[in-house]
Amino acid sequence: MISTLLKVLPAILLATAAAFAGSDTRTELTISGTPGMEVAINGKATGKAPLKLLVSPGGYLVKFSAPGCVPVWRACKISGQQQHWREVLAPARASVLIASDPSGAEVTIGDRVMGVTPLVLPHIQAGTYSAQLKLRGYAPMPVDWVVADARPRKILVNLKSNTGFVTVRCSADNAQIFIDGKTVGSTGENGVKLELDEGRYKLKVVKAGYSPAEKNIDVVRNRDLECEIKLFELPGGVSISSSPEGAEVFVNGDKRGVTPYVDTEMPPGNYTILLKKPGYDDQSRDIQIAPNSKDALEFTLLRSTGELELDITPAGVKIMIDGIAAGVTEAMPGSKAATKPFVVRQLAPGEHKITLTHPRAKPQTRTLSFNIEKGKLLQPKTINVWVANCEITYITGDTELVSLISEDENFVSYAPEPGVRLKIDRSKVKSLSKFAD
Repeated sequence: MISTLLKVLPAILLATAAAFAGSDTRTELTISGTPGMEVAINGKATGKAPLKLLVSPGGYLVKFSAPGCVPVWRACKISGQQQHWREVLAPARASVLIASDPSGAEVTIGDRVMGVTPLVLPHIQAGTYSAQLKLRGYAPMPVDWVVADARPRKILVNLKSNTGFVTVRCSADNAQIFIDGKTVGSTGENGVKLELDEGRYKLKVVKAGYSPAEKNIDVVRNRDLECEIKLFELPGGVSISSSPEGAEVFVNGDKRGVTPYVDTEMPPGNYTILLKKPGYDDQSRDIQIAPNSKDALEFTLLRSTGELELDITPAGVKIMIDGIAAGVTEAMPGSKAATKPFVVRQLAPGEHKITLTHPRAKPQTRTLSFNIEKGKLLQPKTINVWVANCEITYITGDTELVSLISEDENFVSYAPEPGVRLKIDRSKVKSLSKFAD
């Protein structure tokens, strides 16, 4: 009996188990959707999708939630042997208000300028964000925030001042001030105060007629910098010409050269220009040299002297003017008697004494007076100086220095002294010795 029972017991147990299995009415529930999504049924967490559960038939309130997503509540009915739920959650979005103190800061995310504070960024998807706020006069400020759900966010950034002050004073008023090539103002009596961001700048001060000044300045936050600039006037220039040329040029009493004259390095100021040339009246002119200017002065010189043109015969007569040797008369080429005109220039107006000498002249020295007028040429009549040009030896053996006029086979004509003319028979003359000059 027992052995028989042992033989049928396994079959009985299998039948019993099958009977119990056939009586389980729960539903096999499969849940999928957004990865990592948490599932809570009737307020009780049941796990994260994907998920398999055995759930008794009936009605349930199910919550689906995941980080960065909008949670969803569903009223679900469970029935049957198997059931599958799939829920894809929408990303959470929120509005973000970025404000700054002070306002007006530029907001940049990445390379994109979003606007200026106060700035609302609507419908921002869940995630981590970074931005930078920039406002002139304040240090750039980075800001980070996280959007985890749909709740609005407010971000307040307190900006820190990043400016210093530079006071520019200049030796010249109304000079333009440039910072890194941009005009920022002009100089005045009390200087100019500039507010600049912290950093290094190139300061340049410019005024017409002055050499520009440049320097690098370092601006430190919340500090004052005093900057003194001295501008130097550019030199001016002057060119001086005269007719005729060659006049001496005096500038404020100092001789600088002769015309034509050019000076390109004259400091600005007032000058007296004086021109001098022998035989001409002095001329002066007052001028003002402006910075970086180019002036041109032209002078027409007026003669201060007169001229004397003398026609003196014969050649070889020495001429002295007021006791000073002036020259010797010269023969006119191609002529036995005529001489070249003797011209004396640049004689001061007034009386001048002309002395004529020759070793064989009678008288040996002769002095004449002439009155010279300014700017005029005096041409007196021809002056004949009696000069022996021949020595006569008579038959008697006597000799005489004469001015030979003419001779032929029968007669000899000559002048033994000025104003006397003689003619003698050739037979009375032993010889005639003519002088080469």
